[in-house]
Amino acid sequence: MAYNNSITKRNNVDTTALAKQTATTVNGMIAKNKAAIMKSLPAGFNLDRMCRTLINAISTTPQLAQCSPASLFLASVRSFSLGLEPNGALNEAYLVPYWNSKKACNEAQFMPSYRGLQNLARRSGEIAEIYAKTVKENDLFEVEEGTERKIIHKPNY
Repeated sequence: MAYNNSITKRNNVDTTALAKQTATTVNGMIAKNKAAIMKSLPAGFNLDRMCRTLINAISTTPQLAQCSPASLFLASVRSFSLGLEPNGALNEAYLVPYWNSKKACNEAQFMPSYRGLQNLARRSGEIAEIYAKTVKENDLFEVEEGTERKIIHKPNY
């Protein structure tokens, strides 16, 4: 069955078959553009591993299987070029399905997670330290700006 942007036709296909069809189409797009994608990958990143993660995401997330293959391809290439695995075990980035009312179909969009943004910041070499803590209602939390910026956080245990 050829890919069709019509959501009504796609909804008539069972989930497993749709996931397989979408994954095959996206995999073909990646294979066709492999040379260009390889040039955009950061050093040390494995395209095959990222492709397996992508195919697994499409196969296990019915909403992604309903997205247009073109949008899945573009969103995954954005993720690959940053060296972030989409929907992978490290939770660095996600492919998120959105309804595009102008095209009347679901489309995938790339979204880095806070972990992915931390990873990118560390890899930049510009960041010395990153950490996050929860600030609760009765904690003392102060931010000082100026030539000597600082953040004061005293948890109220």
